[in-house]
Amino acid sequence: MESMRVARYVGATLAMVSLGCEGPGADEAGGVSGDTATEGSKPTCELVSTTELASVDTVAPNGRSGADILAVIPESFETTLTWELSSNGAEVEVQGASGQSSALTLTFDVPMDPQVFFEDWEATDPSGEVVHDVDVVCDDFVRTVIGVSAATEDGALAFELSGVDVGFGPDHPETGDWAKPFIYATRDLSSPNVNFLAPVAQPADAGKTLGLIFEAPQISGSLTVYATSSDETHRLVVARW
Repeated sequence: MESMRVARYVGATLAMVSLGCEGPGADEAGGVSGDTATEGSKPTCELVSTTELASVDTVAPNGRSGADILAVIPESFETTLTWELSSNGAEVEVQGASGQSSALTLTFDVPMDPQVFFEDWEATDPSGEVVHDVDVVCDDFVRTVIGVSAATEDGALAFELSGVDVGFGPDHPETGDWAKPFIYATRDLSSPNVNFLAPVAQPADAGKTLGLIFEAPQISGSLTVYATSSDETHRLVVARW
């Protein structure tokens, strides 16, 4: 039976989706192939415990440490943000955006004495019981908290976020999957000011999703906006860098 790495939904897939890449949804990623799952019961990866590590240098059971995360987070990073105003039937306008791109400055605030946590993720059945006899692999994560600020030269985007989780999972060389520290955070942001033009005409929701992947020395990222109507929610990755 072929193993399914459900943890792609918990970690790496969340990062990919936040950057506008396609990835499985919760139901798909939580599925199990073969006859190990009965119809209607799909084990999924759930967080079962969180343990604070003694220091940033403490190596967690997944082989990562807080120092591994902090090593790839600079004080600041400059790049070019590209506005993407339409995709897959969705169209928006961004107030204050000048042209299709703008210089972007990211600033990171790391606490003087950062706390680092180890997250233990396990496969569980629909009742919440940990499952040990199915072919599902759930990655564990080390995480810490930082502050993130972003501002574009055109002034269309400017925000400051505190208490943002950065996660880091293990590598899987057998599948060619090399993990990188990432951020996947949905927060209420007044900037950028985005209006949906299609398929609905209304302001974007306050909640926006920031995705970052730290690929030292580069940092790739995106911002996703949503428009919730009476019957569905529309989504657009409005900015990439």
